Amino acid sequence: MKITVGIPVFNRVNTIVNCIESVLFQKTDTDVDILVVDNCSNDGTKDLLQGYGNNEKINILYNTENVGLANNWSKVFKKANGDFIYLLHSDDIMLPGTLEAVAQFLTSYPLVDFAFGNVNVSRNGKLQKNVFKKRKGTGYLDNKWLLKEFYFKGVHPSPPQTWILKKGIVEQMGGFINNNICCDFNMSFKIVASNFKVGYINKSLAVWVLNGDNIGGGEMEKHRVDLIAAVKDVRNNAEIMSIPPESLNNIENYIGKRRVLELLKAGRNKKALKLGLPKMLRPLLSPIDFFICLFFISRINFIKPIFKLKLMARPVFCL
Repeated sequence: MKITVGIPVFNRVNTIVNCIESVLFQKTDTDVDILVVDNCSNDGTKDLLQGYGNNEKINILYNTENVGLANNWSKVFKKANGDFIYLLHSDDIMLPGTLEAVAQFLTSYPLVDFAFGNVNVSRNGKLQKNVFKKRKGTGYLDNKWLLKEFYFKGVHPSPPQTWILKKGIVEQMGGFINNNICCDFNMSFKIVASNFKVGYINKSLAVWVLNGDNIGGGEMEKHRVDLIAAVKDVRNNAEIMSIPPESLNNIENYIGKRRVLELLKAGRNKKALKLGLPKMLRPLLSPIDFFICLFFISRINFIKPIFKLKLMARPVFCL
């Protein structure tokens, strides 16, 4: 079995070396190589990559034109030589012991097609452990459960910094959708809905570094339009994946609820009020629904102080 660590990159002169070195630092008996696909960087990233030209473990491809984020991700999976591809973002870091844990997992669960693990989130220099919700243990996951608890609510359960995919699956799914920063949500949604075997590693595999110039971070305000477009793409392919149309009907309402929640967490009460009360809050489905509804009745934001207390209670982890 061979694992390729795929690193798509564009203009990451300040992070690409740490990213690559975190992979080279790994200790494992498994056959591993690294594939870096540079998407026409113009900030000095290419010069740093050329310094790895003589490293036998690293294969570097340079695009002749910028093909966009999604197409660059697709190219990583297409050009990778491994039986499995681990996707690592160029501004993130692979944690020590990750590749050994991944190799052991793939040996123990040989039927898996797509797997993911936990991440440690680095925000403003502080690390916080982000554990897969529902506290599942290492092993196979039920696709119907994943769809019901996450994807049919517009929620992305699998951090792409921890993705392990069997070679060829991305191509079977038609590659990542273009011009959409939620292309990872869309891809994993379609993989799970297509009934590929899904697995979970109950271990932190990478550090997700949130910084000022990346497009991640889970901010619903930033992602809402693309998230809805990603769901629409799934809807267009629902018949092929045997997804009941009624299961997709409420996703936009869930997205609306999440958007209100994010605004209330940030204390942006007036903007939340302008959005109105999401339809899916009638009837109330959870404690969060109750507090959102209470806000629209009383105009008092109960969510922001609760969210602040929750952040303060989170444990901080070191590398």
